[in-house]
Amino acid sequence: MLTDLAAKTKRPAATIPIDEWIPAARTPIDCGPAPAFGRHFTPGLLLAEWREASGWGRPRIAARAALSVDPGAVVFHYGQAVFEGMKAHRQPDGRLAIFRLADHADRFVRSAERMAMTPVPPELFAACLTRFVAHQTKAVPNAPGIAYYLRPLLLGTEAGLGIRASNEFLFVVMGCAVAPYFHGREEAGLRVLVVEEHVRAAPGGTGAIKAAGNYGRGLLSLKRAKSELGCDQVIWLDATERSWIEEMEGMNIFFVREGTLITPPTSDTILPGITRSSLLAIAEEEGIVAREEPIRVDDALEGIRRGRITEAFAAGTAAVIAPFAEILRRGESFRFGPERPVATRLHAALLARQTGRVADRRGWLTPA
Repeated sequence: MLTDLAAKTKRPAATIPIDEWIPAARTPIDCGPAPAFGRHFTPGLLLAEWREASGWGRPRIAARAALSVDPGAVVFHYGQAVFEGMKAHRQPDGRLAIFRLADHADRFVRSAERMAMTPVPPELFAACLTRFVAHQTKAVPNAPGIAYYLRPLLLGTEAGLGIRASNEFLFVVMGCAVAPYFHGREEAGLRVLVVEEHVRAAPGGTGAIKAAGNYGRGLLSLKRAKSELGCDQVIWLDATERSWIEEMEGMNIFFVREGTLITPPTSDTILPGITRSSLLAIAEEEGIVAREEPIRVDDALEGIRRGRITEAFAAGTAAVIAPFAEILRRGESFRFGPERPVATRLHAALLARQTGRVADRRGWLTPA
C-alpha cells in the first residue's frame, strides 16, 4: 500500500512505482514565441487516488482528458480543493529541473491538513512530479523565456451532501508551457488597485495556504479592477482595519524604500510564497538590505508621493517579478519612475539560479 510505502517506510522517491499508460512525449507542443499563461498544456496527466480503506493507489501517467468526478463530490459543494504552482526550468544540459520541489511539497501538505484532507506524502509528491516532468520534457519548447509550469491539485471526490470531510481524494498533476504571467507588461509596469470593499483573508482563516476558495473570493474585485480601471492586479488589505498591505491576487508584494527591500511578514492571512522566500535569500547574497515588516497603506502611498519608495513589484511563481508603474486608490494615482534597479537585479539573479547558470548552493533544483 503506497500510504505505508511513502509515509511510514520513507522509501526514496526514485523507487516509488509509477505506471506510464502513454509513451513519453516526443515533440514540443506548438505554443508560439510567447505562450499565453496557462493555456498550452502538455499531453500528459498524472493521477493517483486515496481511499480510506486502501490508502494511496498506484500513480499513473495518462493522456490529458476530462476528469470523471461525481456531481455530488465534496469538492463541488464544500470546497475541499488545494493546489500548488511550481516551475521546472531548462538547464544548460537541456534537462528540466524543478525549482524548490521540497518546499512546494511541504506547503502542499500544510494546505491539505488545514482543509481536513489526507496529504500527499512528500516522498510520493516528489516521485510523481519528477517522473511527470521527465515524461513530458520533450513536449516543452526549448526556447528562451519558456518554462514548464506545474499544477499539482488535490480534490475531495467522495460523493455525499452532508457537511463533512471527504474520505476519498484525487491527486492530479498537469503542466503547461509558459512565458511569465505578465509577459509584455513588465517593461511598461503594472497598474494595480488597492481594494477596500472586499478582503482576501481573515485571521484564523485559510490565507496562509493554497486553498482554491482563496482565489475564487478575489475574482470579483479583480474583474472590476480590470474592466472599470484598466488595472492588471489588485492589492489586498488586512480584514480587521483595512489599513495594512498584505498581498496581491496570487502574488506577494515588495517595496523598495530608500534602497531597502521590504515586504509584509507572513501570517495566517498571507501566503508564505516560495518566490518571496527565494528573493529574501537572494537579496542577502546580493548585498541588498531586506526586511520583513508591516506596511501601512497610507505610509506606502505617501512614501511614493515623496520619493522615498522608488519601486514596488509583485512576486510569485507565475509572475516571477513584475514591477509596478502605478498604484490607484480612491481615484488617486501614485506613479513610479521608469528606473527599477532592485527589481531588475533580483529578477536576473533569480532566473540565473532557476536555469542553472549559477551554482545551486542551496539545493533548490531537482533535475527530472
